[in-house]
Amino acid sequence: TNAALVRLGRVLPGFDGEACLLKAVAVNTLYATQVLAITRMARYIESVLASTDLKATGPELVERIASLPSDKPGTRRRHVSFAAKFCHFYVDQERFPIYDEAARNVIELHLGKKEYIVDADHPYPAFCENLKRLRERTDLRNNGRELDRYLWITGMYMRWLKERNTKNPRVNA
Repeated sequence: TNAALVRLGRVLPGFDGEACLLKAVAVNTLYATQVLAITRMARYIESVLASTDLKATGPELVERIASLPSDKPGTRRRHVSFAAKFCHFYVDQERFPIYDEAARNVIELHLGKKEYIVDADHPYPAFCENLKRLRERTDLRNNGRELDRYLWITGMYMRWLKERNTKNPRVNA
């Protein structure tokens, strides 16, 4: 999955309409991020990236993409997991770590509940800060891909431990 997304980024390095649509569909499908308005999301990503300095931007880019304006007044859904994965694979793998439940749970395990930052209004910057603290405290020197794999595998194992005796444990093969 990851190799396919990286290859797609190499084959389509830009962010025109077609490239954004193909990249958004690939992330959404392969990671099951459940963005239902994927065509609208792709157009939104194209407009956001056209007005962004991609070399200088940080976690705020994920927050902007995640906040796809709703076509229904009064509804709001943030697509943080999707936006983080999109930025990870197509903007910069080191600056944009993959954000998901497994990674958050493992980081919280290592930092402890008292040290783990929770910010419901800005979840991705909080996640990045938590990851930064984990790296500093443990003197981790591995790259983002290796750390992502560790967080995902450990998170899936933690989930399996909790759910192993249930009928349908939610563990990704």
